[in-house]
Amino acid sequence: DARDREFEGIWRTLAEELNRLPADPVVVSGDFNTKHLDLITARLDRRVKRVIGNAGPTGDDILYGSGLTVRAFTITETFSDHPLFSVEFVVRGDLS
Repeated sequence: DARDREFEGIWRTLAEELNRLPADPVVVSGDFNTKHLDLITARLDRRVKRVIGNAGPTGDDILYGSGLTVRAFTITETFSDHPLFSVEFVVRGDLS
């Protein structure tokens, strides 16, 4: 389970690295292997939203910070057990 103590260092390190990034917008995607993304988000200095919302069927998800809006989102099945997620973001204030 991702909440086990042995994984604590992974979540802490990921959050620390994300907190070092300059101001938003920020996008982080990955195979988090858990639906418990609060293990990361609770440690962040910034607020993030989730594109998929329930960590996808395989624990994949995309987190994004303020200043962005999701314009389009698609899931494409592949030969892998992980589908391809495509997201089109709009930077707030971008008129294109």
